[in-house]
Amino acid sequence: LVMSSIDLYLYYGGEPRSDVTYRVTYEGPSKELEIIQLKKGREINLKKLKKKIMKELDLDRRLHDIKIIYRAPHAVFSDRIVFTPIEIKGDKHVKIMFKRINLTSQLKAAELYLSVEPRKEVGSEDVQQTTLEGGGGEEF
Repeated sequence: LVMSSIDLYLYYGGEPRSDVTYRVTYEGPSKELEIIQLKKGREINLKKLKKKIMKELDLDRRLHDIKIIYRAPHAVFSDRIVFTPIEIKGDKHVKIMFKRINLTSQLKAAELYLSVEPRKEVGSEDVQQTTLEGGGGEEF
């Protein structure tokens, strides 16, 4: 039995926006995209999902946390799919996401919109927030 995989498109460096046609898109001047693959049908929890994403984006989990928005297919029409943003905040959301992915056979990939946040528990007050491009944000 060959276990197929699902592609997860990781968008970062921008922000989710409302869209008339598709309900939600991801925009921004420095928008970036990475792709990871997960085995279909394999159980994964939020901690493992975040760990895999942060490893791919080369983020230190001690310094950063990520907020994940899943662009969930809400309604499938002949000419388009309408999406709903779902924030992945716990294991139940991860389960819902994978159930939705597995049930919507037309989709070969899922889109996740990421925002990177500095960890609040970090001891030092002056921890610099670094951008995903590496280095601090420059002022113009």
